[in-house]
Order: sequence, then C-alpha cells, then structure tokens
Amino acid sequence: MPFAWVRCVFFDSWQSLARTALAGLVAYVTSRPAAVFQAGTFDDKSMMRERVTRDEILMAMRSADTRDLGRVSVVMLEPDGSFSVIHELGDRPPIDVAVDRAP
Repeated sequence: MPFAWVRCVFFDSWQSLARTALAGLVAYVTSRPAAVFQAGTFDDKSMMRERVTRDEILMAMRSADTRDLGRVSVVMLEPDGSFSVIHELGDRPPIDVAVDRAP
C-alpha cells in the first residue's frame, strides 16, 4: 500500500513537470504577430528576428493591391506565416513599391 502512494505522488509530480515543460515549449514555438513595416519604414530588427526579407513584404503589399507605400499603416507577420497589410486613409505622398528596394 505505501508503494502505491509513493508511485502516485511520483506520477503526479512528473505529470505536473511535463505539463509545465510542454507549456514552455509551446510558448517558445508559437509566435506572436510582429510588425515588420510601420509608418512607411521597414523594421529591420523585427525583420531579422522573424527572418523576413523586404521582397517578401513588398510581395505581400502587392498581393493586397497596394499601389503606394504611403497608404500602408502597418504590415504584420502573423503567427501562421501570412502577412496582414493594414492601409491607412491619411494624405501622404505616394511611394512606388518597385522603387523602394533594399540595396
């Protein structure tokens, strides 16, 4: 009888530890949305962290039917790897998407 109690306590402790480790792993593997383009500029630090290139962001903007960068408020990299292009309605001078490329 005492052996069964020790086994039960050990199993509960192991299960709790495994659950905690799994939660930490899930938090590490899953990501949060990240702003890679904001207020007319590319966020190079965020782009490096997320391993995204300017060409990928520009391609997402073209797919969202963006004709000028001045109308884009923010481009978000979503946790599933897709991009969300959020347009703003302000009056800014147009910037050609094809012209604004990395050297």
